[in-house]
Amino acid sequence: MTALAEETFWEAGKAGLNILTSPLYQSLEELTQKIRLYRKTLAEWGHDPQQGKVTVMLHTFMGEDNDEVKEKVRIPFGNYLRTHFSLVESLTKSLNLTLPLDKLTQEDLEDLFTFSFESYFNGKVLMGSPETCRKMLDRMQAIGVDEVAALIDFGVQHEWVMESLCYLDRIREHYSSPYATFSLL
Repeated sequence: MTALAEETFWEAGKAGLNILTSPLYQSLEELTQKIRLYRKTLAEWGHDPQQGKVTVMLHTFMGEDNDEVKEKVRIPFGNYLRTHFSLVESLTKSLNLTLPLDKLTQEDLEDLFTFSFESYFNGKVLMGSPETCRKMLDRMQAIGVDEVAALIDFGVQHEWVMESLCYLDRIREHYSSPYATFSLL
């Protein structure tokens, strides 16, 4: 079940279904609360709370150097944000910012997109160096996420994606073991 609304997490827990979600339209704090609700609801309705899977989709791109990755994804991910303006609106709401989006100048919009890119890059995506990405994956694991689905769908150059996949595979191996309770897809 794809989920963003708290009610959806509750319904999935009641029915014993798995969850597929994303932090793009919600803060990690909101996601943490929803995962707790999901696990609690699973237990209340007679399901094993550890059997329900929470999969989080994260836009992904990795490289050796965090700053280099940031520059490689700046334009394509920025364009992705522009075509999905609701992500920018969602970010402003999650930060309790009231902006008259329909009255912003072009310069204001550019500043808003720059701010949005920085906010997403620094906490809602799996982009950066292996060390930065491991911190994000550890955070996902700590809040109760079982799986992370790596999304590479925002227009990065093909050869860069192929290089990035080598880093992604190494990170995946780090989280893979016969006893792992967390995985990277």
